[in-house]
Amino acid sequence: MVERQFDILVIGATGYTGRLIIEYLANHSRASSLRIALGGRTISKVQELARKYQNIDAVYLDVSKERTVEEAIAKTRVVINIAGPYWTRGSVVVRACARNGVHYLDLTGEAPWVAKIIEEYDYLAHKNRACIVPCSGYDSIPSDIAAYLFFEEVPREYRLKGVGWGLSPVSPPPGYQPVPKILYSLPYVKPTIWGGYFFMNSINAPIVRRSWGLRHYTLPAFSRPTFSYTEFHNTGSSRIKGALLSLGIMSVMAGLASFPPFRWFLKWMMPKSGQGPSLDRLDRGKFEVVNIAEGGGVVVKSWAHGDGDPGYRLTSIMIVESALLLLDPENLTEIGREGGVLTPSVAYGDALVKVLEGTGRFRFGVEVLEDKKTR
Repeated sequence: MVERQFDILVIGATGYTGRLIIEYLANHSRASSLRIALGGRTISKVQELARKYQNIDAVYLDVSKERTVEEAIAKTRVVINIAGPYWTRGSVVVRACARNGVHYLDLTGEAPWVAKIIEEYDYLAHKNRACIVPCSGYDSIPSDIAAYLFFEEVPREYRLKGVGWGLSPVSPPPGYQPVPKILYSLPYVKPTIWGGYFFMNSINAPIVRRSWGLRHYTLPAFSRPTFSYTEFHNTGSSRIKGALLSLGIMSVMAGLASFPPFRWFLKWMMPKSGQGPSLDRLDRGKFEVVNIAEGGGVVVKSWAHGDGDPGYRLTSIMIVESALLLLDPENLTEIGREGGVLTPSVAYGDALVKVLEGTGRFRFGVEVLEDKKTR
């Protein structure tokens, strides 16, 4: 095994989310045994941040200069990359990790970019046993784990007829076209829960489908179980709210695509680089993911709950705990130890559930709602 200078290298740590990640990592119960480094282009800013902690170093790294990326990544075992946008800045980091057998995590929500790195670097990462795990925050760990729990509960031969697609290694059905719906409902729950289009479905659903596909693509096509998955935003008992939510989101998406002034206005309204919620707001948020699945007459409910702002506080916890798992191969699944461009649940399985629950911020569960086979 190659001896590395650092255990974890964080790229892009000087932004708001980056500072939360460093704060959590530097104060973790395992911090005293870790060799941590921050990487960035403006070395003075990186050094200033690193000096606030006793156990953190700084290294120069500029994603526009591939040689500096290679040199920095060759020194570490795990990379946390939070320097987006990933489509323009992320591939060079993934490539260096795949070449050097270095594990990698990020917070991307860019499904087309994830598809790109799968195509370009999955084989190389697998060859060098590098575990590349994009979408390791609120996009898309809660959805991926909730689906994983039901995967484990429903017998393989009884999983719902459907299909995997998106980032899955299994092809979609002929002529498939993804068309968002105006109104959604959650099956097998009384009273009926209605909802509208959820904008994170565009990344969460492909990640969940890839998880399913990675577990089953080696099976012969005739014996391979099939699977369908989608997400929506819960509006309770109101169909009207669900429909209005969908129409509102679709209108915003159309405006972004068609009207440059709309994009400029939205950019002006969004938090600037380095900005985020106040510290007291970070601990007041929460999220809840509820997953209902059916296969062969077995109806399963799985759920994921998080206490704290999901996009910042909980995201920083999720990616750090994932990075710590990557330091020990014993924490990884069989597929995880083989490397490649993977998903959180495929890389870690139950180990991720355990460490997240251990933080006191997360709760996961699964139960069988109905088993028609026993009637």
